Amino acid sequence: MLPIELVQVASLLVLAGVSLAQVPPGHAALFPEGLSVLNTRPRSIGLNNMQGVPFGFTQWAFGTVPQVCYNAAVDDGYCNVYDLEVYDVEYDDCAVPWTFCRCSDSPLSIEAFAGRVGRLPVAARQYARFFSSYGGNSSAFSFRNDITFFGPIEGQSVYIHELSHNLDRLYSPPDSLTSFSGTDEYANAVAADSCSPDDYAKTSYAEHYAQTSVMIAYDVTVGPIDSVRNTSCMANAFNAARKHLAPIWQFNEVGTCTSRLSEDDSPRVCMGPEAPCPGDPVRVASSDSESDPEGFRWAPVVESVDDEELERKRRAEREAGMRGYAEIA
Repeated sequence: MLPIELVQVASLLVLAGVSLAQVPPGHAALFPEGLSVLNTRPRSIGLNNMQGVPFGFTQWAFGTVPQVCYNAAVDDGYCNVYDLEVYDVEYDDCAVPWTFCRCSDSPLSIEAFAGRVGRLPVAARQYARFFSSYGGNSSAFSFRNDITFFGPIEGQSVYIHELSHNLDRLYSPPDSLTSFSGTDEYANAVAADSCSPDDYAKTSYAEHYAQTSVMIAYDVTVGPIDSVRNTSCMANAFNAARKHLAPIWQFNEVGTCTSRLSEDDSPRVCMGPEAPCPGDPVRVASSDSESDPEGFRWAPVVESVDDEELERKRRAEREAGMRGYAEIA
C-alpha cells in the first residue's frame, strides 16, 4: 500500500494483525525523497517509460458489475454503483482478459489506466485479478490479489509497488501463511543492511519488500539502479528479493501468461430487471426496501463461465472494440 497519511498505514497494519513492533530497523533512507524519482530518472527516462503491450477493451453493458467491485462501491462507499464502468481489457500477451472497474469520477481514463497496467510485464501482471480506479486523494492498495487505485495515479512505481504485494504472497514459503517479507530470511537480510529504500519502507517488512521490488524493476527494465543511487548499503535485502523478482520484472517480447489468476469466484451482480444476465431469471430489485432506500442492492446472479456461445460473443466484441496501446501516458 502507498500512503495518504502514516496514521492510516498504522491502522491498516493493526487491522491486518501485524504488530507495529514488527517493523524494519530505522535505517537511513537511500531515497529520502521517495521512489517516485525513479519514474523519470535519469534524463526523463525511467519507470514511466517501461515498454508496454498493445491492448483492446470492451465495456460491459450497463447493469452488471463484478461482485468485488459492487462490494467496493456499496459497502466501502468508493463510488455510486450506478457510476461504475466495467471493462474487459485484453492484452496481446494473454488470451484471458482482465476486468477493470472504473468510477466515473476517476481522473484516469480507461485508456490511461489500462496503459499503465499494460506496462507491467505479463509474468508479473498475471498474478493480479481485478484492477479498479476511483476518485479521491492519491493512494492505492492490494487486497486478495485485487488492486485498487484512488486519484490521479500515473507514476509507474505505484503500479509496481502494489503488484509487488501480490508477488510477496506468491513467494511465501511452502505450507506457510506468511509472505516472503514475513520470513526470518528477509528480516535477517534487512537487519544486516545499513539503509532502506525510503522512509515508507520502514513502516513494515511488507512495504520494505514492495519498495525494494520497485528498485529491482528499475534495475532490470530501465537500467542499473546503481547508476541512480549506490545500493550497496542494502545489498542483503536487495539480493534476497532480487532472486525471485528479477526474472518476473524482466520484459519479454514473446512472454505470455502461464499462471493467470482466475476471476471466477467473483460473480456478476445484476442491478435491476433490465440487466442483461442471460440464463438466470432472478433479478430482484430492493429499491423499495426501507433498509436500502437508494436501491443499490440487487440479487447477485452468477453467469456461467462455461457458456461457449457467451464467450464467443465476448471475444467477437473485444476484437471489434476499441484498440489502444500501453504506451499511453
